Amino acid sequence: MIFLFFKGAIQNNWLGIGYMVLQQLEEEDSMSYAAAVEVALEMKKVQFAKTLVGKQVSAEKLRALVAGGRTLLGALTAECGPDDSSDLHVDLSGMLEDAGVDHSQADGEGTTPLHSACANHNDTMVEYLVKRSDKREKDVAAVNNFGLTPLAALFWNFQVWEGNFFYVRPI
Repeated sequence: MIFLFFKGAIQNNWLGIGYMVLQQLEEEDSMSYAAAVEVALEMKKVQFAKTLVGKQVSAEKLRALVAGGRTLLGALTAECGPDDSSDLHVDLSGMLEDAGVDHSQADGEGTTPLHSACANHNDTMVEYLVKRSDKREKDVAAVNNFGLTPLAALFWNFQVWEGNFFYVRPI
C-alpha cells in the first residue's frame, strides 16, 4: 500500500512527499534507495530520479544493484528510448558515475548500459558512454549472455513483420 503511495507521489511530482514515503519504505526494509530511483526511471520521471540522486549523500546506496542485477546507469539506459536524448539523461549519468556507478558493469544477463542504450537507439547515451569509457574497445566488444555485442543490440528492436517473413529495417 505504501509503495503505491510512493508511486503516486512520483507520478504527481511531489518530491517532498515521495522522499518522506521513501524514508518509511527504507526503514521497513521494503525498498532500497536505488530501487526507488529505478521506479522513477521506469515511470519516465527522470528529473525526479535526478533529484533523488542529488539528495543522496551515501554513494554506496547509489551503487546498489536493482532488478536483474543492473546498476542505476543500466536502469537509466534500459528506460530511455530514442526520443529521450537530452542533457537531463547525460547529467544524471554523470552524477551516477561521480557516485562510483560503473558504466561498464553488466547485469545478470551480461547486458551493459551500452547494450541497452544501443538497443533503445538512444544516440546521445551511446555517444556519452563510448566517450566516457576508459576501456572503450572492451565496452564496444562486450558480449552478453545471448552472444550479442552492443552493435548487434542496435538491431534488437528493428524486426518488422512483412508478409511471411521478418526483416531488419535499416537504421
